[in-house]
Amino acid sequence: MMDGVTANSIKLADYEIFLDDERMPSEAMKDAVIVRDFWEFKRTINERGIPKFISFDHDLGCMTYTGKSCAEYLICRMFDYPKEALKEFDFYVHSQNPIGAENIRRLLEQFIEEMAQ
Repeated sequence: MMDGVTANSIKLADYEIFLDDERMPSEAMKDAVIVRDFWEFKRTINERGIPKFISFDHDLGCMTYTGKSCAEYLICRMFDYPKEALKEFDFYVHSQNPIGAENIRRLLEQFIEEMAQ
């Protein structure tokens, strides 16, 4: 643990991620970090911390790792944060794949609900 940093002092990072292998974000997310695949998502989270907002696509070119894979990695990293900090997190799923979108939505909503207890 770094000097002066405790588990309770960890906060979400003040940035947004737009996860999509092809599309560009809307004007509302023009300042978001654009992430194109799982490995870039993982690197961004590891280097910058968990952002306050992520917009997810499901299909990320290759089907080995999807937006759901990114959501699963995000959840693993969220266990490093205090529950109070996670109340600031929000997400949106903009995927055109309805089944993939629902899988991401359900996974994150269930995790957020469990963390709220």
